[in-house]
Amino acid sequence: MEIVRPRGAAKVTLNAYPNDSWTGTVGVVSDTVDPATRTLKVRVVLANPALRLKPNMFATVFLLRSSVPGILVPATAVIREGTKDYLFVAAGNNRFERRDVVLGRTDNNSVQITSGVSAGAVIATDGALLLRDAGQ
Repeated sequence: MEIVRPRGAAKVTLNAYPNDSWTGTVGVVSDTVDPATRTLKVRVVLANPALRLKPNMFATVFLLRSSVPGILVPATAVIREGTKDYLFVAAGNNRFERRDVVLGRTDNNSVQITSGVSAGAVIATDGALLLRDAGQ
């Protein structure tokens, strides 16, 4: 059995829009089980720029997990050149160093890093191409 934790990935489909799906993150997991339904409530945080998502809509929520250990980073952080994939990690004093990484799955705007960088590392998520061009 896997434990659902805040900040976990989720995919949501709605009965009202069966051909569309949204990705989000788990925001809150209830501390108590509802005695009538024997369920825990989970709040998923989703972007809703077109205001298509409304309260009380019926949805199916898939809590995403990976069978391969790794971390999820924004796709904009990863630079791909030929057969090499890398990103830039903060090295202190406003400097960044290039780190070769091994990629796992890709999901919308995120990429899983299976090796090459540790969880908690500060990475350049926007402007990584500028760092490459600057020779950082």
